[in-house]
Amino acid sequence: MKSIVEQIQNALEEQELEKVYTLFHQFMNEVTEEQIEELIELAAFSASSGFFDEARQAYLLLTQFEPEESAWTILLAEILVNQGEYDQALSVLYDIPEDNPNYPSVLVILSELYKAQGYYDVAERKLLLAKELAPEEAILDFYLGTLLFESGSMERSVQYLERFLKNSHEETGEENRARELLV
Repeated sequence: MKSIVEQIQNALEEQELEKVYTLFHQFMNEVTEEQIEELIELAAFSASSGFFDEARQAYLLLTQFEPEESAWTILLAEILVNQGEYDQALSVLYDIPEDNPNYPSVLVILSELYKAQGYYDVAERKLLLAKELAPEEAILDFYLGTLLFESGSMERSVQYLERFLKNSHEETGEENRARELLV
């Protein structure tokens, strides 16, 4: 039997949008903890395909099935920020303690939240704290560089973008964007 994601992909290929929603909601109404891997796959697929309300529902359910797994909460908060639901995103993120190994990711999402509201200085402080907690994460240099570029601090931006390009050992897709900003 095909997985829920395969069924939804087939419905999308056939341009049967109503069937996509029916399949999703039917699965969500019947899903059990034994199907958690399929739920994880569905949440990621929904988010990457632009079905943000559905991804939000799936990540919310994942937080209920695995409340100790902060990754689901962080991904849920990221969707909330992208949907402009800042207060709800803050509420969700503040449940993750600072000693959690995923806390640098919390700070990145908080930075995005504050940047979206125009608080570039607060966004920068969140990223600097994330960099303090995870200095080996080159992607944080990219985030800092792009934030500083957007806020008009070109000189400081260059420093972080160059460091990102120097220390990035895996292709993340952000390398091209960093090079564009440095031109």
